[in-house]
Amino acid sequence: MESKSSSTKGIIVRNYNDFYSNFRAENSLSSFLKSQNIMGISDVDTRFLTKTLRNEGAMMMIASTEFHDKDKLKKILENSPRIEDINYIDEVSTKEKFVINKHDLILKTLIMENLKRQKLRLLLSILE
Repeated sequence: MESKSSSTKGIIVRNYNDFYSNFRAENSLSSFLKSQNIMGISDVDTRFLTKTLRNEGAMMMIASTEFHDKDKLKKILENSPRIEDINYIDEVSTKEKFVINKHDLILKTLIMENLKRQKLRLLLSILE
């Protein structure tokens, strides 16, 4: 994983298969999600979901393994911070300097650029 931790809250897929075939894989998606405390939902019509989001824009949603009462879930959702009130860039951006290669190159804080480590490695390989 490129980041120190995942900033994903959940994942929705049409079909899930616990079998994985990528030679770099060390665990299944299910194992990874559990280790990162990320909820996964499968058997969803993701094409319809994508179309709805494209037409309607970002939406609030709630999913729970603890509560099954629709009214309780609705109340929790209504009391949750609105999408437009959360600064997601602040949550996922680099907060401090970090070493990127063997030459002890210390990069300036990348909060404004919001570059991912993989993109930085690619950029540095081009510059070398």
